[in-house]
Amino acid sequence: ADVEKMPDIPSTSSAKGSAVGLWLKKKLLSLLPKRRTVFRALLSSLLLMMPVLLLLTIKVWYVMLPFWAACTAVAYYTGMMGDLSKQVRWMRRMSSRGPIFWIAAAVHRAWVRLLRRLYGDQMDVLPLAPTAIGLTSRTCKSIVLKWHAAPRSAYSTEHYEVELRLTDPAILEVIKESDSNLADWIPLTQDAKLTETQLPAAPLQSDMDYEARVRAANSKGSSEWVSVRFRTKQEAKDGGGSGPGYYWRQGLKEENVVICIPVPEATRGKQVSVVVQPTRLAISVLSEVLLEGKFFADVKSDDVEWELSDVDGQKTLMITLHKAEKDKPFWTCLVQGHPEVDVKGMKRDPKELDELMADCNMSEMMGKMPPMESMMGGDKSMAGMASMMAAMGKKDQ
Repeated sequence: ADVEKMPDIPSTSSAKGSAVGLWLKKKLLSLLPKRRTVFRALLSSLLLMMPVLLLLTIKVWYVMLPFWAACTAVAYYTGMMGDLSKQVRWMRRMSSRGPIFWIAAAVHRAWVRLLRRLYGDQMDVLPLAPTAIGLTSRTCKSIVLKWHAAPRSAYSTEHYEVELRLTDPAILEVIKESDSNLADWIPLTQDAKLTETQLPAAPLQSDMDYEARVRAANSKGSSEWVSVRFRTKQEAKDGGGSGPGYYWRQGLKEENVVICIPVPEATRGKQVSVVVQPTRLAISVLSEVLLEGKFFADVKSDDVEWELSDVDGQKTLMITLHKAEKDKPFWTCLVQGHPEVDVKGMKRDPKELDELMADCNMSEMMGKMPPMESMMGGDKSMAGMASMMAAMGKKDQ
């Protein structure tokens, strides 16, 4: 019968030799310069030799032009153009911090001012539209608009025109019926020429939809408008606000949240479904979803109370939740993506002395309680309970 041969097992000496070879290879590779170091050295050499290379290109152009074309082709087809451009940007960024570039920038600014003083508006060119517009601050009564300028020429001056209008559908219906001009664009920079790239706007109406637009202008004309839509925040009422089909409140002293949802008068408790998770909730009546979404922050899912009660003649489902973390910022909304409340300026109500003492007593009692391991099983359980009762008796005395 054929006997299968055992595979050759490398000897200990050959295994050691391969390990030494790998170690030497890693050491040699670690001694080589990094890729970015090689490209930076290459660019530095080219900058130092630039005068000589320019003279050679002028004198023997029939040799240097094919040389430059060959170098460019090699760099393109070998994928080195990306590395070269990256290192050029790095060198430019680092060089701009030096005194030479500071002096050059100062000279350029002085030259621009001189030309503007001599020729004035003749240096202007038709401006470009701002590249973006957004809000850096938004409350129930005010906003701060900010945009990015896109100057076409350093010798051209520009100012900005900003306008604002109401776009809330409910208000627009009333305005159409009354033939009012409140829906027209309102200029915010009518009297003065705005040269900065931001502008505060106030006072505004709370919980309203608006649209703002901005454009650049000078003596040659104006650019196209760039607009942004936004909605002002709601004014806080008992720390909360309202959403689609509900309103909510949050405690200024206690870390609780109360949700109020109007329901039909015939609604019964067994028809209500309240599912609360640490990060989400889902509320429905007879399979009709009334409220669903992700909380602004985590809640205690095991500490939820709800009831059907009468509020101002309307049957209302009231749900009480408790925040998972204490002494955190106020919630700006109940469910993420729903209307936000302006909590700027809200302060927590100070606790009474008896409440502070109760908190201190509870923390001390929790500190004196024996560990859970000592309260598990047999005599240890009885000893743990006795020590806990003794600690509570001392606190009562």
